[in-house]
Amino acid sequence: MTPREKAEKLFSFGLSSVIMQPFDQQLSEVPADQFIGFLKKMIPGLRSMCVGKNFRFGKNRAGDSQSLIDHGLAGGINVQVAESLILDDLPVSSSRIREALSVGDIKRVNQMLGRNYQVSGTVISGKALGRTIGFPTLNLSWSPEAKPAYGVYAGWAEEMSSGNRIPAIANYGIRPTLEEGNKLPLLEIHCLEEPNLSLWRHGALLSMELSTMIRPEKKFADIEELKSQIKRDCDEARKLFTQNL
Repeated sequence: MTPREKAEKLFSFGLSSVIMQPFDQQLSEVPADQFIGFLKKMIPGLRSMCVGKNFRFGKNRAGDSQSLIDHGLAGGINVQVAESLILDDLPVSSSRIREALSVGDIKRVNQMLGRNYQVSGTVISGKALGRTIGFPTLNLSWSPEAKPAYGVYAGWAEEMSSGNRIPAIANYGIRPTLEEGNKLPLLEIHCLEEPNLSLWRHGALLSMELSTMIRPEKKFADIEELKSQIKRDCDEARKLFTQNL
């Protein structure tokens, strides 16, 4: 999630304000036993905190959640520790999510996130290659920190100004059949229903939820083979939608 997406998600849970604090040199050098005092100076109204069980803080990561509770008691701050969520007998963590994402196991990613993995970005101009082969796409300007595996995914696309949602497939990858030597990945969305072109257009802000991976990206022998595969991808996605993905 981008900082903006994180803030929007927190606001949706009822928070009235969000502070994004970069982990800078000043913060990294605060000794663990001075951390509560540092926070109280930065946020004078601070009364309580909630951290994860594996939270570390202070210079050289010297403090842990239990020591934070102890320092909090001394400083008049109530510290609550959230237990880790467990899936398949292991704690859910960002590293597990990233690993599942890197191999295209989007269903497991969504299980661990508790929501569908979401892509958001602005529609940019492309080469209209999809339109020439009968499968027009909306190309998103998107550069994630944690990239999903290259491949074709089924999910819901949404035009964010209107909230209009459409079933769609998305291809994320380098399009080896169409662009030899292209190294920059692109996210292309093909809507399975006819979109309102006054909304779904260049410059629009779209999001795409990835619900199911249909197949990994591959290079096809020619355009006709690619077209046949895209049609099968669309048919498979429609079947998945009838099964609620």
